[in-house]
Amino acid sequence: VHYMYGLGKRLKQRNQESMVTVVSLQPGFAASGLYRDFNVVLRGIITSFFATDPKDLACNEVRAATDPSFTTGTYTNPKRQKFWGPPVLAEPTDVAKDEQRCDKLWEITEEKVGAKFFRD
Repeated sequence: VHYMYGLGKRLKQRNQESMVTVVSLQPGFAASGLYRDFNVVLRGIITSFFATDPKDLACNEVRAATDPSFTTGTYTNPKRQKFWGPPVLAEPTDVAKDEQRCDKLWEITEEKVGAKFFRD
């Protein structure tokens, strides 16, 4: 979310915000191989009650990438407890929208990558 706001801000500063729509999403909790190193009993309980098949969560990413009604700054998460279900519009937390944190993430990212994403 920080990166979405940081990129949106930089595009707007350069009058380029109409070139791309920058959105962010919380994809959901999927029953994927990501949890393969968890205790097998704990993994089974958690994924059977709370996780969704990754194929079912793919609609969240597809909607974020293709919904023509979305504008820069749109954020979505799964409808049910923010873990599963169809994507719905949501409001990021105040921390997620904190401009200083967004700028700091942008600065650290450019430093770690070794490149400036925009030239002044």
